[in-house]
Amino acid sequence: MVVLMSDYIKKLTVLMMFYISPILIAQEPAEMSEQPSATPEVVISQDKKRDLALEKQIIQGQAKWLTDGKDDFLAIYNANETASAIGGLLIVTAPSETVLTSGVIKTSRDYFPSVDWHVLAIHPVDLDFSVPMYRTDLTATDTKEAGAGTENNAEKTIPDTDTWYKQQAENNRAQLLKRLLPAEKELLTKAERYVLVARSVSAELALDAVIKQNIKPMGIILLNIDHPVAGQEKAIAEQLAKIDLPILDIYDTKSRAKAEKRKRIIRKPYYSQKQIPAMDGSFRGAETLVTKSMRAWLQKNFKMALN
Repeated sequence: MVVLMSDYIKKLTVLMMFYISPILIAQEPAEMSEQPSATPEVVISQDKKRDLALEKQIIQGQAKWLTDGKDDFLAIYNANETASAIGGLLIVTAPSETVLTSGVIKTSRDYFPSVDWHVLAIHPVDLDFSVPMYRTDLTATDTKEAGAGTENNAEKTIPDTDTWYKQQAENNRAQLLKRLLPAEKELLTKAERYVLVARSVSAELALDAVIKQNIKPMGIILLNIDHPVAGQEKAIAEQLAKIDLPILDIYDTKSRAKAEKRKRIIRKPYYSQKQIPAMDGSFRGAETLVTKSMRAWLQKNFKMALN
């Protein structure tokens, strides 16, 4: 009897293992799926990392984060706290600068809030000023027939430079506009109108946005405006001639020849120039002269604009 019971227990145990084990195995994925998934790593762009580092150097309350619809970017806002504010200044640095770079941009950003102007400053990113690169003109048939070392024997040509620079300019203007639009929108929440202040190549790129009325300043101040392609002073003058707004064209001693070419082309009463005795593109050492010239022009053209 004992032997029969023992055999029965053994058979029962085997049957239980046979039927229950698949159930346990089938349940394992469900149990594993109930475990919390790992949090995906947030990828921060190099531009955002730089802006986060710059934010730590900005006086508390002045850092302003804006968005272009896809990415956040840093701006600096300095408010005029009086009831006599005339308007705003939207300052755009040169491509090689940031909102904290020393020079005339920083001086203007610090000075004008004390004399009736709200100031919002931004810096452009991801602008491309590369030159046309050689390319290898070689068909697949040529490669197969020539065999190894074909690339060295292939004919190398430069792309059409006009097409290259035209496309490059369009891309750069679109890239800058992504920051100009939210910056303008933010500044107009503080001031009813504003003047665009832009330096170097950024000034040239911003003109297109004004001509197309993507942005609508009431005036423009150019600080050593320049073109990314050499010998394009006429192109800048032609752009300026299309704009029917008060324009102040400030330039340093080294840029005098270029400025004189612009003046010969632009013969309109709203356009004026001011030479500053400085040899540096950002007017280092002459920042006070620049800001005084800017203020005098602003007072003359816009003192009563908002009254």
